[in-house]
Amino acid sequence: NATATLTIKYGQNVAPRIVWVGYDIDKQQTFSPGMTCDLNVTAPLTIADFQVKIISATLTPQELASVGLADEFSLVNDTQFFTSLGNLGFPIGDEVVGKTELNLSITNFLSVLSMLGAGDHNFQMTVVDAEGNITTKTVMMHFE
Repeated sequence: NATATLTIKYGQNVAPRIVWVGYDIDKQQTFSPGMTCDLNVTAPLTIADFQVKIISATLTPQELASVGLADEFSLVNDTQFFTSLGNLGFPIGDEVVGKTELNLSITNFLSVLSMLGAGDHNFQMTVVDAEGNITTKTVMMHFE
């Protein structure tokens, strides 16, 4: 049983896709030990920008600033955060822009977030491709 996939890039509106491997990204998930958050991003027309917005009562802008981040940043354009993002395992700059596929894991964050106690932490991700198509998905995590 072989499956062939044909993607026609031109003349088609092929928006980027963001998939949370093994989970439904459109539903809030409750954290459990050993949980993974591996994201697969595909953009047939190549990634032009990848923005992240952290929506959390616990992870305030001040708290994020203490680890060299803000509550909103671009993995492509915000070079002032590249060192911090790189240290956290995020792909940055040329590792993102122009790519048709990108794997991003925030699994390591989950264990850190679990130490902050109960609460909800949402990670809104917006991918813009080279033709201006925009896809936004939000990883919604609940900690008990």
